Amino acid sequence: MKKVNLNVVAVILAVLAIFGLAKGQVVIFLGFLFLSGMILGADRMMKLEEDENAVKSIKKTNLKLAVVGVIFGLLSNTGIDAVDLLSSFAFGTCFGLIGVNMIFERSKK
Repeated sequence: MKKVNLNVVAVILAVLAIFGLAKGQVVIFLGFLFLSGMILGADRMMKLEEDENAVKSIKKTNLKLAVVGVIFGLLSNTGIDAVDLLSSFAFGTCFGLIGVNMIFERSKK
């Protein structure tokens, strides 16, 4: 069976979530965003487990994710509905991935 890129699946679910919101289906929107975030976290954890030097690069990756997360956090206050929504999701995802990195780092000690 061909290996599926989980990042692509997560983006497709995020797009489906946006369409769900456009149709007024808030539960579908929240469900697809939740699944999308979980898939991104699972993909990150699998990549960390495959990489032998992952523990060394976690601090640099966390710093990058924090900077990008803060930028998305600032963008989430623009007042434009679509930009606010997507930026809030990206903000949460960035800091969620930092959490995944920290869990992995502690499990390897």
